[in-house]
Amino acid sequence: SDLGVENFINFSTSSVYGTHNTPLSEDTKFETTTLYGATKLGAEFLTTAFGHAKGDMKTVNIRPFSVYGEGEGLHRFIPSIIYINSASNIQLIVN
Repeated sequence: SDLGVENFINFSTSSVYGTHNTPLSEDTKFETTTLYGATKLGAEFLTTAFGHAKGDMKTVNIRPFSVYGEGEGLHRFIPSIIYINSASNIQLIVN
């Protein structure tokens, strides 16, 4: 492209789907109820539109689930599993 970029990856979030008690797929309807999810969904649409406007730029939106990092709240899935494991005699084996 005229920007010197051929491919662009946008990291979004599973929050664009809202809260569900059932498994999700990429075909699940967007039902975000948070400003965070709404801005991420907006960024997805902008990324796709920009790629189309440039014509030769390939774009992709990635929606990771259960990402873990420093400072993650203990109420989140992965930190709670780590906490439960460290507070018990259960050993988790991850391959």
